[in-house]
Amino acid sequence: MSALHHFLQNWNRPFVRGVSDCCGFVAAWIEYSTGRTVVCPHLGTPLTDGEATQILRVPGGLRGMAVHYLTEAGCLERKGEPLDGDIVIADRVQGFHRTLLGIWSAGYLVSVSREGMCVVPHKSILKFQAYGH
Repeated sequence: MSALHHFLQNWNRPFVRGVSDCCGFVAAWIEYSTGRTVVCPHLGTPLTDGEATQILRVPGGLRGMAVHYLTEAGCLERKGEPLDGDIVIADRVQGFHRTLLGIWSAGYLVSVSREGMCVVPHKSILKFQAYGH
């Protein structure tokens, strides 16, 4: 079983904004697969939806924050199609939250939401940035 498969199979944390949301999911994957810690002042602190919305009002929103903290964690942008285990920032064709942060696995973007783990097919993604670690 690959490290990615093991990580995804064993992710069973309840959704808590700021702790085990899409950002926490990706940060946990980076730490699990590399041993490096993602340092973000809001990560690990439970947030209300309102607090999270305020935080994401920075220029560039979730995408801007993710690029900053992924770069700080030593992740490098990858050109072309993402590889299994890459961190992906994606804009979806539809959805309440159009920008999504997750992990690429077997042609799908895997992330988490209040409903649990979610899988977004490649055809539902308008554009993406992939980061290898």
